[in-house]
Amino acid sequence: AQQLETIGDNGIEADNNALGTITVGPRSAPTIYNATFLGGGAGAAKSQKILLRRATVGLLRNVIFQDFRGGLVIEPPTTTNEANFASHWPAELTLEGSFFSGVNVPATTATATGDLPNVDPTCTAMCAKDTSVQQSFDLLNLVSATARGNTLNGAALVTVGTGALPNYCPATGTAAVTGAVSATGIDAAGLTYAGACAPGTAAASAWYAGWTAFPAN
Repeated sequence: AQQLETIGDNGIEADNNALGTITVGPRSAPTIYNATFLGGGAGAAKSQKILLRRATVGLLRNVIFQDFRGGLVIEPPTTTNEANFASHWPAELTLEGSFFSGVNVPATTATATGDLPNVDPTCTAMCAKDTSVQQSFDLLNLVSATARGNTLNGAALVTVGTGALPNYCPATGTAAVTGAVSATGIDAAGLTYAGACAPGTAAASAWYAGWTAFPAN
């Protein structure tokens, strides 16, 4: 996914239901391997971010996040309305084997009471939010933990270039070829790189070449 400087905002805007309910299913819980999200770069608005909110959970692995000035934003309690958000990481929500370039991961994130989940499992309309929970958690500590295998503040991995056919593939020898998490159950071969395109692949040879158009909206 590519967001241009003046078009689009969030690379990911992940929501559960609009009420942020954590007790009513089904619940958004995607598993995403080997994706690439490119923002608009230094000139783009700070509204461009990677946003996980409203009780969504999921597993994101081997992902490249590049040039989202608004950074990584998790609006707690994303996985629970309990005070200890970190206890639900990484079992329910995690980012692993991924690369962040030009994407700030803040050390401390505070609750935003306007998006706190509803705690009444019988409510299905406009439900009152649980505004009693006020907490903060160290997102940087969670994302940068050695066990997660993420790379923060790294060099840009993708140079899209100009012309009708963008190149979303990292160059040969870049960091994207290390640290990938085996995609067991998703790809039997187990990809050994991060991002949506194998490093060193020319644009004309990429899997999307020949059948994909790239209109600017």
